[in-house]
Amino acid sequence: MNEVIGGYRVGGALAAILIGCAGLPFSGCRPASDAGDKETVPAKSSAELLVDGITGKYAVDAGQRAKADIDAISKQQNARLEEVLEE
Repeated sequence: MNEVIGGYRVGGALAAILIGCAGLPFSGCRPASDAGDKETVPAKSSAELLVDGITGKYAVDAGQRAKADIDAISKQQNARLEEVLEE
């Protein structure tokens, strides 16, 4: 079961591999309209990442965001509770 590919006689399994590899460059293609839809976030330099990691800035920022979220939720729940208690 030999096939001829590019003038060479190859076996069935090898032919399947070669044909699969030929389609590989096209497997990652997507329409051009999808390429510009996402906003790109500027990457931080390695120095910025190092300083942020050593100082714990990410953890502090995350804690502050979590505290702000908790405060907002608490205010909403307190307002709902006051409405229920007034009735």
